[in-house]
Amino acid sequence: HVFEISGPASLKMIYKTGGGTVSGTVDKGAYALVVLMSDATATTRLGVSASCDPNGGFSIPAIPPGSYTIMAVPDFSTGASLEFPSLLASNGKRVRVEAGSTVQVDLKVSK
Repeated sequence: HVFEISGPASLKMIYKTGGGTVSGTVDKGAYALVVLMSDATATTRLGVSASCDPNGGFSIPAIPPGSYTIMAVPDFSTGASLEFPSLLASNGKRVRVEAGSTVQVDLKVSK
């Protein structure tokens, strides 16, 4: 992370442990990419991703508690292309992550 602080201000960072896990399967999703996006802020939208295994299974650990949008997209190494923002809006599922819990999600590949 890059931070810029000017003036006499100080910065206090708190790293919390005990996040949750989002896991599940993607129907016909061998090697698909699962994207978990936090809600947009005034300046950015942050997310994490995980690749599916050959059976379409995925797991994304250490997710801070909160609400997210999740979706699966094709394996880009196959040359697939997509309009990401519109797919997220139309195909994303909302999930709520709680500390120390696992959220199970079943997805289909967005195209």
